[in-house]
Formats: sequence, structure tokens, C-alpha cells
Amino acid sequence: MGVLGAVNARGELVALPLTHSHKPDQPQERARIEANGGSVEYLHNSNFKPFIRGGDFTERKRAGGKPMQLQYSRALGGKDLKPFGLSNVPTVEQVVLTESHRLFVVASDGLW
Repeated sequence: MGVLGAVNARGELVALPLTHSHKPDQPQERARIEANGGSVEYLHNSNFKPFIRGGDFTERKRAGGKPMQLQYSRALGGKDLKPFGLSNVPTVEQVVLTESHRLFVVASDGLW
């Protein structure tokens, strides 16, 4: 997660988000997952949040396995889901810093 703090025209410090979470139900993410044989499911026991599942999820579950599912569509781990569209390619933003920029925060969601 990246946030840039900048001073606006009224002299107030405001947060400018530099990153966003990649969720499986976003159109571009869903298209990649489904093109690779994966699926996006909304789980009842997880407040209907979207999860990526591999195309073999149901078969592996029926066979007694514990197949992986994730709430994110991009991750460094999750090797079981890589063939089904889980990506490790980040979104990269470039920002030209000016005198109005006062701080820069880079943190993991695990920090919060």
C-alpha cells in the first residue's frame, strides 16, 4: 500500500492513494482468472467477499483435499492458484513529486 501526503490549495494535508487492492471480481482481474480456468466465488461464510478458486477446486474438495482460495487476485505466493489466473505482476504508478508533497507511506495491509 502506498500513500502520498500532499498539501492542497487550502493548506490542508490530504492523502493521495498510490495503490489499490486487486480483487478477483474487478472486471479485468475476473477476465484473466476465468480465461485461465479459474472462477470467482462469493462465499456465504465470508460476508459474500469475492474469492479466486482454481478450476479443480470442487474435485479436490470432494476428494478430501484442502484446495486454496484467496481474496486477492494478485499475490507472491499461492502457487496452487497460479495456473488459474493468480498473478504476481504488480501495478506500477509513477508520480512526479512537487513541493506540495509532504510525506510518503509504504506499508503492508498486515501493518494495519
